[in-house]
Amino acid sequence: MEFNATDLLWTKNVKREKGDAWAYMEYNVGDLFYLNWPRGRANMGKTDAGKVKINELVLLFQSVNNNSGSAKGTYLTHIITPVEAGVITDENSSHPFKRLVIVVAKCDTPIPKPVAFNFQEPNRGWACSLDLIKPFEKLNLNISFPEKQRIFWELFANKDLEIKNVNQMTESLIDSEQIEDTLEGEEKYFIGRHKYYERDPAIIALKKQIATRNNQLFCEVCKFDFNARYGEIGSGL
Repeated sequence: MEFNATDLLWTKNVKREKGDAWAYMEYNVGDLFYLNWPRGRANMGKTDAGKVKINELVLLFQSVNNNSGSAKGTYLTHIITPVEAGVITDENSSHPFKRLVIVVAKCDTPIPKPVAFNFQEPNRGWACSLDLIKPFEKLNLNISFPEKQRIFWELFANKDLEIKNVNQMTESLIDSEQIEDTLEGEEKYFIGRHKYYERDPAIIALKKQIATRNNQLFCEVCKFDFNARYGEIGSGL
């Protein structure tokens, strides 16, 4: 099971320092981070943050000004998906609600928005249907939702499609093995992912091949290297 264009259902406008800086650009494909939502009326942000399901994809875009180091404009930066269902509240933040997400796609440089599309409707920091990104009326273009999904999906060259299967199996392991509820969401996800990788013979065989070729074996999840930490006694673990 792999991601494809039909999984791209949502879009979200993000911003840092009123557009003077890029938001979340330090995160690359496969990285986890907490994506923030504003409070809104009657804590609307918490409900909105919770509506995107695991393995539903969200296109992130942001508008920056010249102080960001790039030309003023609107850019597409990531495609992400939540990896846990819960919403975390941080009352010390101006955007107090957050979800743990993983980066499924990102280009080396931000992608200028396609000139035919108007991004004004999904512009308040909420998770909005991708269909709210519409062609400008004056262009008189009739673009279906599946075609819109394909257009934005294909703009991203660097993707990890297998994250979909990893997320699904990781969630199943977390639920079935009763991993401690006292753990943070990120810790739970890492433990579930460890278990998934440990039990997949194909991944184990592949990693051994890489280890033999490069004389190095480390954890795919947390990057821990027994040989680097413990010397020869840790070689091959």
